[in-house]
Amino acid sequence: MRAIEVTKTLLSVALAAGLTPVLSQALTPVFYDEYAVSADSFDINFEVATPRQSGALAPISYVANTPNSANDYHHQLFAAGTIPSQPLQLAGDPFVLGFPNPVLMMASPNYNFNGTTGGGIVGKRITVDLDVGVFVVANGQNQSYVQSSLVIGADSPLIASQTTGNSFAVRLIEDQFSGLGNFIQLFDGSTIVGNLIPNPAGSGVASLQLDINDLVDGNPWDGVGSTTIDVSVNSILVGSYTKASGGYTNNFITLEAGRNFAGNNLATNWFDNLTVYAAPVPEPATWMLLGMGLAGMAAMRRKH
Repeated sequence: MRAIEVTKTLLSVALAAGLTPVLSQALTPVFYDEYAVSADSFDINFEVATPRQSGALAPISYVANTPNSANDYHHQLFAAGTIPSQPLQLAGDPFVLGFPNPVLMMASPNYNFNGTTGGGIVGKRITVDLDVGVFVVANGQNQSYVQSSLVIGADSPLIASQTTGNSFAVRLIEDQFSGLGNFIQLFDGSTIVGNLIPNPAGSGVASLQLDINDLVDGNPWDGVGSTTIDVSVNSILVGSYTKASGGYTNNFITLEAGRNFAGNNLATNWFDNLTVYAAPVPEPATWMLLGMGLAGMAAMRRKH
């Protein structure tokens, strides 16, 4: 009983010192892109600075996996009044020369969100609003399989979901082809770690939030401990994943839109309000207290 009381005391001291999960930490937005521009444009970097972007890391330019093309709507920004939400639209089109089926359209901020800034450790929370299959032209076919993904933790920009290597992806799917409906998949690299997760957003706009932490030292990108990711859609927790053995060390982000199984069609998805947050760097002594408390609790479990 004495060991249990000591453990409780250590945890209480740690919590009093400010050691709280990332969900309740003071988070500071250090990069925000609302994709608001003054005129319609197929240039993904059109008016990329103020007022479109804000935060300590802004402005950040984007890279894309296709050239600008007004004919294929690969990536398009909308002026105020054209579409009220003013999103970034990405389109998957099977008629792009040299691209296999399925076609993935991708865009990435050209920045590694894994360091520190005035707000603390960058990349402790990442949010984006997205809509899957907002516009589908099936050319006579009434079945479609449309997907969009947020990929984080990658070693470089323009990394697709379900790609071998270091990355974590949340893929939202609207499936009329096999009748599975609307669901979510989670990937660690090419390995699926969550499948057929019900999508609380249904076929509507999904506000996707990833809360990212490391219970060893609070820094999920330093190659020490692990990287734990909690995935929420419209404020509902839909999944969690922990990358062990040091976790993820880089944090390039990719917005991905794609379609499959629908023949000669054009499928567009839109993304809006991409935000990357930072959290204060925790004090080493605080993490030591938590480690001692967790170790004590583990020891008591082994004895019983």
